[in-house]
Amino acid sequence: MHFSDNQVNDGSDRLYKVRPVLDHVLLKFGELYQPHSNICIDEGMMAWCGPLAFRVYNPQKPVKYGIKSYIICDSESGYCFGMKPYYGEAGDLGDTVVTLLDKAGWAGIQVVYGQLL
Repeated sequence: MHFSDNQVNDGSDRLYKVRPVLDHVLLKFGELYQPHSNICIDEGMMAWCGPLAFRVYNPQKPVKYGIKSYIICDSESGYCFGMKPYYGEAGDLGDTVVTLLDKAGWAGIQVVYGQLL
């Protein structure tokens, strides 16, 4: 099953094969839910055992190998209304937070974040 044409891949997006589906799902997540005032941004791991260039190993997680994603959720209900998969391009944590909030339609709000232990 293909969601994207291999002939139009320019090599800049490692998720190009699933990008149309991922973008559509994330758009619907944001449209169908209005989060409460408290939100949470955290990282999560989706288990993956097959070969993948951006598979991550983290010995401190219950899922040791997988696809790492930064996820924005409603703190009250746990509903995920945005995510940004990590695919090998490390960015600043602040940029990741702003990107998630921007995609969720929260541009322009004040954000306070810190390093969790």
